Amino acid sequence: MSRMKTFFIYALLVVGVLLVTDVIINICLNSNYTPIENYEIETASPKLEITEARKTSLNGYIGGTITNNTGEDIQTTYIKIELISKQGNRLGTEYLKVDGLKQNETKEFRLSYRYSDVARFAIGTENDIIEENVKLSPLIAKAELYFTIAKFIAWAALPPFYLISAFVK
Repeated sequence: MSRMKTFFIYALLVVGVLLVTDVIINICLNSNYTPIENYEIETASPKLEITEARKTSLNGYIGGTITNNTGEDIQTTYIKIELISKQGNRLGTEYLKVDGLKQNETKEFRLSYRYSDVARFAIGTENDIIEENVKLSPLIAKAELYFTIAKFIAWAALPPFYLISAFVK
């Protein structure tokens, strides 16, 4: 019976450590994002509004709403976002497909991107995709996060390991 209590305590400790680690990682990641305040909306119809645009040095996301103010239903349209550096160079273009937008209907959108040093962006709509970007599978992106966490844990565990091995010899 005491082994079951011990096992249960260890299980609770592991779950607690995982939860605390997850919270700390989310806090650290969210504190690294800075707002993008310099952007241009290139279309008036359908109406685009930006509610949030944030970036790090390596990636970012843009969120907002699209409202159909064209007077007719839209079957398919694409939100086009051109990402631009401080020097004015176009870093890349991202597209987000919007389906079935009825008259005066509003939908929220959020687009994540993986470009370095984005200073501003231009957003508009297109009827067709001019170029298509290849997206990483969510599993690959998650594996990259777990690999980074594992590297940090290994890096943090090395100094105690060297200290212990110095005394064992």
